Amino acid sequence: MGETARVRRVIDADTIELDQPDPTGTYPFERVRLVRISAPEIGARKRLVSAAAYAGMRYLRALIVRREVEIEGEARDKFHRRLARVKVLLATPEGVPEPHDVETLLVAAGHARWWTDVVRER
Repeated sequence: MGETARVRRVIDADTIELDQPDPTGTYPFERVRLVRISAPEIGARKRLVSAAAYAGMRYLRALIVRREVEIEGEARDKFHRRLARVKVLLATPEGVPEPHDVETLLVAAGHARWWTDVVRER
């Protein structure tokens, strides 16, 4: 089981920001890259962005912003983002909170693809 943290904001459909300090000192808040998926990028200047990129960002924002999530993973990428799997508690039809893998939800909703599928096509 990983650690829990509150999501501050969504950068794009595969990168989030946690409401806690970044241990590397690169950002004022810790950034997490969802490690097993690839999603359309928003980009630094938000120019020439596809509708799919915004749709994925909005979906993820509605799903996890200001909610507690479970983070599993410690590795960092070249941008100093933490590479991790993320789970969020969602209520079952019976009203019981149950952990759901955020990456699986994004892929199932059509906002991302599994990273292995993207690598295989290259």
